Formats: sequence, C-alpha cells, structure tokens
Amino acid sequence: MTPRPLGVLRVKDLVASLRFYVEVMEMQPLEGADASGRDTVSLTTPAGQALLLAAAGADHAAWPADVPEWSPGRRVFLFGWDLDRLHERASRRGAAILRYREPRHAWDGWFLEVGDPDGYRIALWEEARLADEEVLGYFLAGPDRMRQAVAGLSDAQLDLSRAPGKWTIRQLVHHVVDSDSNSLRRLKAAIAEPGREFHDNPYDPDLWAARLRYERRPVEPELDLFAAGRRHVAGILRVAPEAWSHTLRSSSQGEVSVRQMMKMLMSHALEHIEQIRETRRVHGL
Repeated sequence: MTPRPLGVLRVKDLVASLRFYVEVMEMQPLEGADASGRDTVSLTTPAGQALLLAAAGADHAAWPADVPEWSPGRRVFLFGWDLDRLHERASRRGAAILRYREPRHAWDGWFLEVGDPDGYRIALWEEARLADEEVLGYFLAGPDRMRQAVAGLSDAQLDLSRAPGKWTIRQLVHHVVDSDSNSLRRLKAAIAEPGREFHDNPYDPDLWAARLRYERRPVEPELDLFAAGRRHVAGILRVAPEAWSHTLRSSSQGEVSVRQMMKMLMSHALEHIEQIRETRRVHGL
C-alpha cells in the first residue's frame, strides 16, 4: 500500500529536488528515480514516512484534498535515520547544514536540520538509545525535575527569560504541560487500538501561549496536572508492557510507535527543564 504523504512540497525544479532527496537524504522514490516529464514524485523515508514533491504548475487534483500543501521555509519534521552517518553524508555532498546536535544527556537524542534546494527546512530527529524501563524512569522524573527547577522562585522571577525573545520560565512550564496533554489522546489511541489511523490536529504553541494567557497564570496547578498525567501513562504501560511496540498511522508523522512517542515526550520536557535551569543561571538564581 502506498503511504499517505505527510505533506506536499512545491518545488521549482522537480529533477533537482528529487536528486537531493535521493542522493543526500537517502529517501526512496516510489515511482522510480527519473522525474522527467512528471509533475509529482512520491518519496519515503527509512521509517516509511512519505512526502510528495510537486512542480510549481502541478494540479491540486494529483493528491488527496486533505494532504497539506507546504511552502518554502516550512520546517518538515521526520525521523528514522542514523543521524551521525547522515550528517557526514550531507556534509560531504555540500548540503546546507542548518543545525546539528549530538546528545548532551543520557535521555537526549540526535537532531539534524538540513536545507533543501527550495528552502524547506528538513528537521530530523533520532531518538535516545534507551531501554523501556530507562525511558519510563526519565518520563516519570520530569514532574519532580520541573518542581525542583522552579522551587523558590518568586512570581516576578517566573517571568524571567534566558534571552530576549525567549519564553519565560512561567511560559515554559505551561508549554510542557500543554504538550503532554495534547499528546495523551494519540498515545492512548496507539496503546488501545494499535494499527489505527489517527488524524493529528497540530496546535500552534505561540497561539496557545497567547490565548491561554500563559503569562498571567500560576504554575502550581500545571505542576499537579503534569505529575498526574505522567503517573497515569506509566500505570497503563506497567500493566500492558506489550503496548510499547504498538503503532498507529499518524497524519503528521506517518507510522509512529508508543516507544517513539514516549521518548519524544520524555526528551521534550527534560529539554525545556534544562532551559529553565539555564534561565536561573543567567539571572544568578
């Protein structure tokens, strides 16, 4: 079965774009490597995610109406590579390396962002190499680490940021908890109904921060919700350990497993907690 595309990338030169994704990014074209005379090309990642490259004049009827069409400058999130090796390959072939980060902590993963010929930002994540029990331990440690990171701060100090334009400590707390809450339904769907299709409805973190008044709300209720949600998930996985390998078909990420989702949530929270600690260091707190 042909994978459903995560999105459509409009490109100026279909032949050049296909060459980049095949030769640099190691993606596989579903219809062959020759794009001559065609308006669209489907590609799959090593993890089975699919993208559709479309020439500037390609007709919308060539893909499902509910597959989003993206414009240059868009950050496209993918996973499934050995990023050490891919970073070396992309560098050797002269690709635009926008960002590369190796793990800085045991719970951390690899991150590589590459610019394509049309200005799309291909953001790749490789998960931390941890056993399930280690993931669960770090996952459950998140709420305690968050409480420790904000302990003793006054209301005014919660509104400090580590640099101009960065989120404040208060905003980071709310963001982490909302991210967990938004991910919970997809995680439980994969546990309860493995193999199902799941239509993601991504949220805009900046819009939520503004509309939900992150800057005015206390953090204590969020810390309670954060801890309760994570204990809830851990309780399920402890009695259903087989669910770590369950997968669903996500409209935004392709096939994704409970194990991958848990690692994403684990590292996302711990990374933001490190940013809170950095903010304290910057201000001598």
